[in-house]
Amino acid sequence: LISMQEGGIRVSAPAVDQRCEEIIRRSEIPDDVLQLTHSCHINDFACGTCEGCIKHYAVLRILGVNY
Repeated sequence: LISMQEGGIRVSAPAVDQRCEEIIRRSEIPDDVLQLTHSCHINDFACGTCEGCIKHYAVLRILGVNY
């Protein structure tokens, strides 16, 4: 989050020290919604081999979400 006050810029990143799975758990996103997500860096659908897909599937495994 960025806020500007009297010409200065202040940056706040409250989740910077949290792992992906912690942020997702806190958000309470239902598993059935998480099953519909992807984080592919190359396609409009999950390729399953790029860095984004690999991390996404690893986080889902940690969360116990079946995909």
